[in-house]
Amino acid sequence: MERDFLRGSEFDSLEDLNHKVRLWLDNVANCRVHGTTRRVPDEAWQEEKPFLIALPDSPYPACDEELRKVGPDAVISVKGTRYTIPAKLAHSTATVRLFSDHFEVLDQRRQVAFSRKYAPDADKGKLIIDTTHYQNVRPRSAIPGGSVAALEDAFCTRFPALEALVLGIKKRMKGLAHIHLRTLWRLADRYGDENFLKVAERVQDFHRFDAQAVKRILERDSPLPDEHLPLHSPLTAAARVIASLSDVDSGSLDDYAHLDNPNSDDEEDDNDPQ
Repeated sequence: MERDFLRGSEFDSLEDLNHKVRLWLDNVANCRVHGTTRRVPDEAWQEEKPFLIALPDSPYPACDEELRKVGPDAVISVKGTRYTIPAKLAHSTATVRLFSDHFEVLDQRRQVAFSRKYAPDADKGKLIIDTTHYQNVRPRSAIPGGSVAALEDAFCTRFPALEALVLGIKKRMKGLAHIHLRTLWRLADRYGDENFLKVAERVQDFHRFDAQAVKRILERDSPLPDEHLPLHSPLTAAARVIASLSDVDSGSLDDYAHLDNPNSDDEEDDNDPQ
């Protein structure tokens, strides 16, 4: 092209260049015997054309794909600018696809949950807020504060039939009892008092004094679709610590203390309600 077309040629505009190169291709380059293949390009094209795969209706996506940690406020950073994304993606790891003019955020099923163009230069470095991302967020349920005793009283007032469960948790979990009670309170808000009470009484009957036992059964027997999960306002640092501790199995030698006393009246039933 450089030797046979460009050298010595002049063009008035890009349109003029494109017009003249089309004439050169049709009348010179593609209708002569190629110096390397010894074939006429137009004839070779007609032979190969039936074997080519048709292009898709839309262009293939060309993007970079990255994993991003989404914080409790449902905000991610993209190219130095922070954007809010749907609140249901808070506390998760989301896949972000970076295109030339926009980006997409995928949910856990790799479905596009959010897509938008990059912020203009004037807004780069700012927090770009879309208030619709928080429409379904409701204030976190008011867990009674104050002393541990106040939390116990409030829980027993709400669920009088679970007094034995509270006493069992206090005995088994010792200093972690308030964490388990807080977890139970949130489970009741999430699954509803009726479903929660049914499972909690079952766990209580089997002497499984552990909030995680209640959680496992609820997740198994009453799974909630992602879109129906209640969304809560961002967790505070203290609440995140409590949430993380509640997932830790309480490994304490006190759990085996009754083995030293064969006459103990507090032996636990080893049967699992699951």
